[in-house]
Amino acid sequence: MHLIPVLCILCLCFAGAACTGQQPQEAAPAPVATTSPSPDGGADPGAAPSPAWGADGVISNGEYASRLAVSPGYTVHWRNDADLLTMGLEAQTEGWVAVGFEPTTRMNGADIVQGWVEDGEATVQDQFSLGPTGPHPPDTDLGGTDDLLERAGSEQNGTTVIEFSRRLDTGDAPYDTVLAPGQTVSIIWALSSSDDPTPMHDAGWGSAEITLVAA
Repeated sequence: MHLIPVLCILCLCFAGAACTGQQPQEAAPAPVATTSPSPDGGADPGAAPSPAWGADGVISNGEYASRLAVSPGYTVHWRNDADLLTMGLEAQTEGWVAVGFEPTTRMNGADIVQGWVEDGEATVQDQFSLGPTGPHPPDTDLGGTDDLLERAGSEQNGTTVIEFSRRLDTGDAPYDTVLAPGQTVSIIWALSSSDDPTPMHDAGWGSAEITLVAA
């Protein structure tokens, strides 16, 4: 009469021993956040080719090979080959936006492109910073040349887009930085709530790094 309860107890003991002997599976590692550029597309075999670049003030899907959000309201887009750099600056502002290449101390020596859209017309300037806090007049004011090959801009729904192209080596030293495919480039960026290019940035500024594609 007591045999069945005893067998049940023995079965439960064996089952418990089997469970406690299992090794727990390791949890999958959490994704690691990164600030490296993320591709827009065109890298996968069989993917649709990237659209031809054109300075029109519109950043189309796949138009740029890489992008980097330097702040929550400012994204830098770029693509390059062995000779040419094309770039799009997209910022949540109705004022000017700017990017500078390879400064030494703060802004000093930076090769700067600054652009804004006023009354539907875009102005995009090739500039050079003369000191840690500027000023950064156009290269042409300093005896250099304007080496932006194409430029355009648009302003819509509180967002300004500036696009431009330039050669990696413009030959306009010391006002233009010589760039190279595969290079990691130090940049500074800034934006303003005003189209007036002379006041200092009042809507954000900072520094970052971008890596050009190895051609």
